[in-house]
Order: sequence, then structure tokens, then C-alpha cells
Amino acid sequence: MILQKPLDREKQEHISLVLTAEDGGEPQMTGTMQIHVTVLDANDNAPVFSKPVYKASITENSAVGTLVTQVSASDADKGANGEVTYVIGNSMDSVSNLFHINSEGQTCCKYDIDITLGARGFRQKNSNSFD
Repeated sequence: MILQKPLDREKQEHISLVLTAEDGGEPQMTGTMQIHVTVLDANDNAPVFSKPVYKASITENSAVGTLVTQVSASDADKGANGEVTYVIGNSMDSVSNLFHINSEGQTCCKYDIDITLGARGFRQKNSNSFD
């Protein structure tokens, strides 16, 4: 048995086939059996966020651990391939280091926020760490 077309687990995870064997005699005799195929998952889907853009506002004197926003993403893959984790990435480390995102997609303040924008960019005034 040879695969003739690509399979997609997200479209059809289980396939049942009936195979018939025929002999060349007179009268011709046949035998049948069932073949059950389980299509295993490939990591062929990227996570998709529930919104294209998340916007949040927070006061500059917000305490460590203040919830800034809740994000949500899902992946159509199965098992480990479909488990979504979150990572804050930003080219400005001084900004991305201000926030923490947990496994539920909650973005929280990592430090007491008191930011001053100056000629050299952002400056962190208070560095109480987030647990």
C-alpha cells in the first residue's frame, strides 16, 4: 500500500479502508479485511493569536505583578506540537525586561514601573524583581 496524496491530520485523523484479495481460480475466491490508519500529527501549523493586536494601558506607578493584559493563542496541531508557550521578544531589552508573561498568557509588570524617556531612550528607575 503506497500513499498517493498528502494527508492532513487536522482534516482527517482516522481513515478506514477495506482491502480485498482475489485469487485467479474458477470460481474466483475473495477475502477482505479492514485497515485502520491513524494519521499522526506533524508540526505544520503556527500558533494563531485570538486578536491581531493587543493594546494595554498602565499607569507609571503600577506595582510589581500588576496585570497588564491577557493574550491568547491556539495551535491546530496535536500534543506537544500544539502546546503554546509565550515569550516576550523586543529589540529594546530595556523595554522587554520590564514585563513577564506566564503560561496562561498574562503579561505582568516585572518591576515597579517609573519610566523616564530621555535622549538615550528608556531608563528604569526602580528594579524590584518579579517572582
